[in-house]
Amino acid sequence: MDFTNAGHVKIALLIRGMRINDAARESLGEKWQEKIYSYSLTDWVDRKIVLPSDIKLDNRVYVGFRFNPNSDWELIRDEKELKLRNIEGKEMSAELIPRPTYYDLKTSEGDKMQAIGVSCGNHGVSFFVNSYCEYFRYNENCKFCGLVPTQKIFSDTVKRKTPQQVMETTKAILDLGCKVDFIQLSGGSSYNHDKEVKDYIPFISVINQELEKRGLKGKIPIHLTSMPPKNLEILLELKDAGLDTISFDLECPTHFFFKKYCPGKEKSYGYENIRKALIKAQDIFGKRNVYSIVILGIETRKTFINGIEDILKDGVIPTINIFHYDPFCSQDIDVKNPDIEESIKTTQNIANLFRRYNAVAGKLGCAHYDIGHEIRKGYF
Repeated sequence: MDFTNAGHVKIALLIRGMRINDAARESLGEKWQEKIYSYSLTDWVDRKIVLPSDIKLDNRVYVGFRFNPNSDWELIRDEKELKLRNIEGKEMSAELIPRPTYYDLKTSEGDKMQAIGVSCGNHGVSFFVNSYCEYFRYNENCKFCGLVPTQKIFSDTVKRKTPQQVMETTKAILDLGCKVDFIQLSGGSSYNHDKEVKDYIPFISVINQELEKRGLKGKIPIHLTSMPPKNLEILLELKDAGLDTISFDLECPTHFFFKKYCPGKEKSYGYENIRKALIKAQDIFGKRNVYSIVILGIETRKTFINGIEDILKDGVIPTINIFHYDPFCSQDIDVKNPDIEESIKTTQNIANLFRRYNAVAGKLGCAHYDIGHEIRKGYF
């Protein structure tokens, strides 16, 4: 590991998390953006405490903050300077993310807008429209997912948003001139995948209308992460409503691990059918506009790299998220903490694959957990 390489450090922090001293927590939720538990726990906590949403290294590497009281890394403020320090005493300058100006505004129904749309490192906004996944009902949820346990512990967001709430929040964000590189929609899954996908259309439409009013259509992409519909003709309806890019998440790029760790997805749709849907989606949304989130660290390096190459051959862009073990959510995962050095080597191999297939890593996605952004920026 190269401590001077912010991409390497990001991988270490996502795997091991960070501690934080009291001085570094000053003005969180006022001047600096605080964490909002929308769909993932990420932290070793069982109650609400104020923590940063993200930190930034090297002025361009966004890292999702994960609190771990036993980590070798600590975020500290010393004489007003924010630093990241490891157990060996090595330091790297760090920054917090300015708090979005729309967070304290309210919708016409009286909900804080931060409970409707969560800022992604103050460069995008995520609307998690439905905070329940039916896979949890029969213990068929993805084994690394913390959606339902997180929502049982925290009430940071409105559990089921309406198009009106999303429209008002989008309007406020755009009117205030907040930095927005993309607008993302996602939510929990339903066994009725056609209905699950069609339910997003009103949300896409109201966001698209707000962008068109300001001449921003095509400049700020609208992205959807969901299961694919069984009736793939519904994808045309998404396109007509204004959707620009789409992601069907395999989570594990190889069928063996997909079946092992994503039993609900395997039962309700199937690995091979998702692969076919990803190819079909390219006919509608175009090359380089179809994605699939995959998680680095829960399967072997060899199978993961081979699986990534297989996806790239199909023209699909993998979004590479680093696995983090959640103590309250990841009980059925064989891996607890991926090896940092092995994860760095795997990322370097994947970077070579992106170059070989002329694919653009990290074009979209919440950059704080996605290492593709650092691949694109040349850290690997």
